[in-house]
Amino acid sequence: MKILLASYFPFPHVGGVNRYIDTLKKELEENGHHVDILAHHQDMRTIYKYSHIRDEFGRSLTGREIDKTTNSHEKRLTIKDVIDHQMFQYFERHLPGTDPAIRWREVERYTFEVSAALLDLQNYDVIHTQDILSTRALSRAKPHHIPLVATIHGILATEYIHSGAIASKESLKWKYAAAEEYVGHMSSDATIVPTRWQKKLLGGEYGVHPDKLTVLPYALDLPPFLTRFDFEPYPPLTANQQAGGRLIIACPARLVPEKDHKTLIEALRIVKERESNFVCWLIGDGKLRDELEMQAKKSGVWDHLVFFGDRYDVEALLKLSDIVALASIQDMHPYTLMEAQVAGKPCVASDV
Repeated sequence: MKILLASYFPFPHVGGVNRYIDTLKKELEENGHHVDILAHHQDMRTIYKYSHIRDEFGRSLTGREIDKTTNSHEKRLTIKDVIDHQMFQYFERHLPGTDPAIRWREVERYTFEVSAALLDLQNYDVIHTQDILSTRALSRAKPHHIPLVATIHGILATEYIHSGAIASKESLKWKYAAAEEYVGHMSSDATIVPTRWQKKLLGGEYGVHPDKLTVLPYALDLPPFLTRFDFEPYPPLTANQQAGGRLIIACPARLVPEKDHKTLIEALRIVKERESNFVCWLIGDGKLRDELEMQAKKSGVWDHLVFFGDRYDVEALLKLSDIVALASIQDMHPYTLMEAQVAGKPCVASDV
């Protein structure tokens, strides 16, 4: 079969969805299928249809692309320009005063939809999307005869509440986000979710019919993991990153609100009052880095933290660690914990 894996979000990137797509692509190709990937470039301005990906360390990307926001001909409008103009007129006429964030999400989804349609979706046997935005967009852009399967890796609306991005469930932003979840999960021919918790919450709070959802937990491709587990960290650890004989607590997670590093840092402050011979490795990067660095200094645990940023040698770092911690306020089926358990490390995690 010829299969298209599609995501609104950038690919490749560091995170669980990237691992899911990589593993799925590898297994499908080993079983004789042809797999392409449709996703944003890292800059979120260009949409690619990848026909070949070499590997996660030195990727060779070939395929077609659509630049949705820039144009070398100054007098020609871009795809996003046209959609933005149409949406502005619609909202001003029918929904004046609507939150700009809602307008932006509508423009982004329609832009992704049009760009995907221009990248030729005619010759696939199945399309498999990875989030609610690409699912809704591809359900409208694809030819009617091609089945659409979705795997939804999280519930964005709930994350918005937890992170404070949406303050109240009485707000229009919440109602939009909840409707977006419903439509995204219902737009496919079949929708996969990784946990029973997700299926229960979607059926209760968001009204998604349970018959629409199939629970398929994530899988871990063990041979590559165990191979990388035996590597030395690369790049090699600097003097500031080394543990120096201290107990190593590793937290491989993006520095974003739903991973709740603030609670982890506060917990480390309490631990330090009893035992100071430890270091915590924060493996990952994100928009909260500056804020978390400031909190660490104010809490007196700065000397016990190492901010690694994004790394492609997480397995090697896990091997060196003693404990793995994850303080998420919402999580699905974290690869972090599966990998830590395979590595034989005790895991301390929040009950979410």
